[in-house]
Amino acid sequence: MRVSNKFILIGIAVILAFVAIYQYLKTSTPLEIEIKNTNGFVVQGNYFEGDWKDDQIKKNHLLADSIAKQKGLISTAIYYNDPNEDDGFIKAFIGVNAPKDELNPVFEEIRIIEKGSFLSGKISNDYFSIPQRIYLEMEDFAKDKSIEIGEFSIEQYFSDTLMYVYIPIVSK
Repeated sequence: MRVSNKFILIGIAVILAFVAIYQYLKTSTPLEIEIKNTNGFVVQGNYFEGDWKDDQIKKNHLLADSIAKQKGLISTAIYYNDPNEDDGFIKAFIGVNAPKDELNPVFEEIRIIEKGSFLSGKISNDYFSIPQRIYLEMEDFAKDKSIEIGEFSIEQYFSDTLMYVYIPIVSK
């Protein structure tokens, strides 16, 4: 009986070691960060201000995802602050990237982000579990290139496995 318990424990240890190695390799892959010129963003959505754990922010994301899938649009969120720095308090505009002339009555507002240069970061399936990493790496990229970045970010969700983050570059 004791020998089989040892084999079980050794088996669990081996599995945990493989999981740890997989997580390390997955997160050691460099993220794709580059400077992109965009034509701007037109986002129809709803503004949210409050605790990031609030059900309303989740409902806003689900609504945006649903409309994006129905209409073939891109689910988009604009974040105006970092909830990690503000004790969980978040300011966000959540909706879909869509033309101004195709208003959706479900949404309350339109936000227009003018065309310009942005830092662009691509998040694939491997990074959805650690999305904060892209922001840290984008800040490091900007610092290394002596680029001043803006105070907000735009996240576009193309699918369950692909997301882009945009942070505006401040012109000097």
